[in-house]
Amino acid sequence: MMTSDKDFAQLVSENIFMYRPGNKWSPTEVWGIKEVLEKFKIQKVSQVIDFLGMMGDSVDNIPGLPGVGKKTAQKFIAQYGSMEALLANTHEIKGKLREKVEGAKELGVLSKQLATIETHVPIAFEEDKLKIKKFNIDEVRELFDELEFKTILQRVLSVSGVEKTNTINEETTTVEADEELSSGQLDMFSVNSSEEKEKEVISKDYSAGSETEMIYSEIEKRGECSLQILCNNLSDFNQKIIGVSFSYEKNQAVYFPFSDKIIDLTRKILLNQNIRKIGFDIKSQIKILKKYNITEIENFFDISIAHYLLQPDMRHDIDLLAENYLGQRSMDINSVLGKGKNKRSMSELSKEKQSLFCSELTDIQLQLYSVFRGIKEIKTLQFISIN
Repeated sequence: MMTSDKDFAQLVSENIFMYRPGNKWSPTEVWGIKEVLEKFKIQKVSQVIDFLGMMGDSVDNIPGLPGVGKKTAQKFIAQYGSMEALLANTHEIKGKLREKVEGAKELGVLSKQLATIETHVPIAFEEDKLKIKKFNIDEVRELFDELEFKTILQRVLSVSGVEKTNTINEETTTVEADEELSSGQLDMFSVNSSEEKEKEVISKDYSAGSETEMIYSEIEKRGECSLQILCNNLSDFNQKIIGVSFSYEKNQAVYFPFSDKIIDLTRKILLNQNIRKIGFDIKSQIKILKKYNITEIENFFDISIAHYLLQPDMRHDIDLLAENYLGQRSMDINSVLGKGKNKRSMSELSKEKQSLFCSELTDIQLQLYSVFRGIKEIKTLQFISIN
């Protein structure tokens, strides 16, 4: 199984393993029975379900037992072995936790059911229907766009011999499957040639006045740049800025740790009406910058607003847009900061990681802008001002 979802650990056996893809912050892992038992601190794989049921998972809408977290769940499993055994011996639990668990027995049973992956779903397997046959390209495009299968769509088009494109032709195109096509296989885990190239994001701590002036001069000459301020929480407008990143060329970005000199540079760029400012959720960033006398800005392009106008019913997360439109997998914020009790704030990361994360965001925003500005519906879009 290729997944990073811990829930699937319950399916690991002697001949079933979990392949957990790595990223820039954590290595690729393969989980067998031994690894599952060590990770969850349990005695047998089937107890993964009891662990998940006791602890709960808000993402999967599993309520769990009130007052029971990771360590308590591990303690209960070590002592009782299962959810059922725990609920049958609640009289042994001490303190207020006993009252909480006893009052939620039905919730505990339900939580275990919700945490269980059903493996006996009847599936009608018809091999003939899996063969690539004659299909309507425009209908495939429409369906894949609705399902946000941007990357897979390009692979389908390449296998079918149709030229890749971001627009739908007015005329309907039907493809006949020949011998080469019918024998070709779509590899869901392959990567495009653009994905194979390691993405270069240049991030450097600029501090000397001459270098910041050099960056401003370059941005002014090009007339556009993307920018991203880095802080712990963009929704808290009183947040302290950690750093700022700019990008004015594909696969390149510069990152500056916070300083008065960098705020001056940021103000100079944002208030220059001849420079187009590109960003994601720019309004939230401007609200944070208000205390530095950076208020109304003009000549900007907001990626999140543009995508909302294009696809109002879809998600607008920057990592999803990067994968769908650029074929790039950006850093997962949960992998960078962690989750739950182990979650760190952005300010706790090393300067190198802060720089890399922020620089990648600005690079992606600039590349998305290059894609979006060529789309007919976006060409006439005008952002008046923001304050």
